[in-house]
Amino acid sequence: MITLERIMEYASTLAPLPQTACRLAAMVADDRSTIDQIAEVIEFDQVLTVEVLRFANSVASASQRKIDTVRTAVIRMGAARILERLIAGHVQQTMRQPIVGYGFQGDELWRHSVAAAVVAESLGSYTGTQIAGISFTASLLHDIGKLVIGRCIGDEELRSVLAAVNSERKEAFETVEKQLLGYSHAQIGAQICATWNLPERIVIAIRNHHLVDEADDPVTDCVRLSNLTAKLIGEGIGHEGMALVIDTTCARRFGFSKESFEAFCANASYRFNEVIATYR
Repeated sequence: MITLERIMEYASTLAPLPQTACRLAAMVADDRSTIDQIAEVIEFDQVLTVEVLRFANSVASASQRKIDTVRTAVIRMGAARILERLIAGHVQQTMRQPIVGYGFQGDELWRHSVAAAVVAESLGSYTGTQIAGISFTASLLHDIGKLVIGRCIGDEELRSVLAAVNSERKEAFETVEKQLLGYSHAQIGAQICATWNLPERIVIAIRNHHLVDEADDPVTDCVRLSNLTAKLIGEGIGHEGMALVIDTTCARRFGFSKESFEAFCANASYRFNEVIATYR
């Protein structure tokens, strides 16, 4: 069995986040950050400045007039969406690779991750709930631990987890991971994000996104619901299937009934197809 130390040693080979992303994440997590402060951080990164202006002027941003300053782009898009786009651009090539042990062919893990981020973005406008901006990034990265586990341990060991899940169907996939591997993809993902110096609330949300008994936290709630919704619209099923704890209490905290949640899933699916087309 491969140890947690070996897993994290492999994780350290992943390209670290750009310093700009770390600084921007800290600012998004801080309600005291101003638009001018955020714009200044972006403007010191010439590559990011070009990308932000390009994205702000794209069809996806629904901009009706040309945006030619970073400050205007921040106002139009919001710092949280810019951060999400920056981190997505950093990890997408790696996350687009197949992970056979988890049953992700082609770019299925990447599609699931984007779908979860889209759900997080949509929750606020759909439910009228204030969603912390870092929820977008936490939802995007919530399954990055699967990437590392799938690369580091053999398919046979992962199949033993899957076999246990499929034979019983009584416990969540993450629970069986812990029992048979000694760690879960959520724990690994949280440690990776901690080494990247991302805000603690992102780390906590990723670590706890399957633990429905943990204390309520709005960011964690958002990631839990985003993961579930992404699966329900058919993105990221893999071998795991729907072997996860369905936290209906979490959905109710966002004000969903059965009928309104079904409508939300349909809306999220439509929005996802729009967004995924912007990543090439």
